[in-house]
Amino acid sequence: MSKRIWSIALAYVGVMIGAGVSSGQDLLQYFVSFGAWGLIGVIVLGVLHVGFGRLMISLGSY
Repeated sequence: MSKRIWSIALAYVGVMIGAGVSSGQDLLQYFVSFGAWGLIGVIVLGVLHVGFGRLMISLGSY
């Protein structure tokens, strides 16, 4: 991967997720407390995050 791709990806993580939440540990602990439904929620949240992130980056490139 090129250096430009990595810089865009890391900027996205820093802006959208934030430095304190980038590890995902606190979110995972929250969702796991709901059991199996919580793990399904993590998967749904991940898919939505990827989709909206791609949309925002595409719109931002214009």
